[in-house]
Amino acid sequence: MSHVHPRKICIESHSVKGTAPPALIKLLLVVLAGTLGLSGQSTDSTTLKRLKEFVDQIKVVDIHEHIGLNTSSLMGSRYENIGRMFSTSDVNFYSILSSDYLPADLISAGSPPIPLDWVLNSELQRLWQRHGKYLDLTRNTSYYSQLIDSFKILYDFREPYFTENNIAQLSKMIARNYEDKNRWVAKAFEKAGFDVMLVDQSWDQFKTGTDFPRFVPLMRIDQYLMAIGNREEYEKPGANPRNNPFLQAKKEGFEIRTLDDYLAFADRWFQIFSKKAAGAKCRMAYIRSLDFEDFPLDRARNLFAKPSSSLTPAEKKNLEDFMFHWSVQKLAKYDLPLQIHTGYTAGNRARLDNGQPLKLLNVLMKYPNEKFCLLHGAYPWYHELGALAKSFPNVYVDLVWLPQLSRHAAVEALQEWLDSVPYNKITWGGDEKNIDSAAGSLELGRSVVAQVLAERVDKGLMTEELARDVAVKIFRDNAIEIYKLKTKTHLGLD
Repeated sequence: MSHVHPRKICIESHSVKGTAPPALIKLLLVVLAGTLGLSGQSTDSTTLKRLKEFVDQIKVVDIHEHIGLNTSSLMGSRYENIGRMFSTSDVNFYSILSSDYLPADLISAGSPPIPLDWVLNSELQRLWQRHGKYLDLTRNTSYYSQLIDSFKILYDFREPYFTENNIAQLSKMIARNYEDKNRWVAKAFEKAGFDVMLVDQSWDQFKTGTDFPRFVPLMRIDQYLMAIGNREEYEKPGANPRNNPFLQAKKEGFEIRTLDDYLAFADRWFQIFSKKAAGAKCRMAYIRSLDFEDFPLDRARNLFAKPSSSLTPAEKKNLEDFMFHWSVQKLAKYDLPLQIHTGYTAGNRARLDNGQPLKLLNVLMKYPNEKFCLLHGAYPWYHELGALAKSFPNVYVDLVWLPQLSRHAAVEALQEWLDSVPYNKITWGGDEKNIDSAAGSLELGRSVVAQVLAERVDKGLMTEELARDVAVKIFRDNAIEIYKLKTKTHLGLD
């Protein structure tokens, strides 16, 4: 292993006072920094300041959120089963925390899960006594930073960390805001600098309307994949009607006897969403691997005709694979881009290899007319994702959720993508469940983009004019173009 050591620099001065000219000293310091491996670690603060101020003024088109105005969606899916006993007067700091990503870091640090009944009862002291030390242990993570940023922007929070005392004060402010949740969401939306959000309404996958005027829906294809090989489970007495194609069909008086009936029902909803939605979403990496093989229709018909309880896991995968390919063909027909969850999955103890983006290679090659928006930078495989976007005209990359996962990884990924991928293919989204967390995710995303662009300007890799155009494209123009928002909405987008 070689080591670089500082060099002794002797300056022979010819000036009257025996000091080197300032310009020479500055040059020698730059050389010394390079020798020590320090060059490129800092950015001209004036460049960064100008670019951050510019980025902060962009009215953002956010390509991916999970925000609604009903009680359960505001506070995240963990509250959905107890929504009937939950009221907005119960909202406090831990309500926001519980629907954020940070609890996964608490668990990673050794914390037990946050008890929802304690949250509902606003037992703030008890919650701090049990979880406060784990909050402190996550003060270094990007999840923690993002939540701090949220409260700085929306609540004028000025302390560096959360404490028992400031959590109590924040909880009072949060409760007051959520007394009129519609008004609060509108105010926070504007204050954070959002213009439009594409919203995956995961709590109701047959919902075509949205809860807020500047929301645009995304449709889900997951329910069709999950149900196709589990008909008996989805139709049994007491089955959950939520996101259930078979029960939704019965509700509509649509009889499903064969696979062709199932596909006709799905196609009906694809047509409905083609007039309402900006795109579609697949989240199957949380459940299974993204290796979707092309399975023929005639064999799928035979499998669908069997009792689902008799199907092997391999046969159920065959049906899911068939349904995925069928869905991609329909999305291409109806001109709906497909967002696919790639990379890391939220929470703890997940099969992280499920979302490796190269598993989609056969799909990307087979459907050149469909736009594939591969979410989350495919963290930690953002190198693979950049290579796919460089090679395939129909593959797009994004910074959705990536800065929250790791600010450093987001900086590194964006630097690499700007070296390799045309910048009309990069977008941003927050992927949050409540407006409070979304504000912090946007601030973190803006900070990452401004830093990367400032570094590139200072290194002479782009002009500041180009840097500003890249920023506008990432936070606004690319989303409008990729998802055709000018023609699909009446929101007056320029």
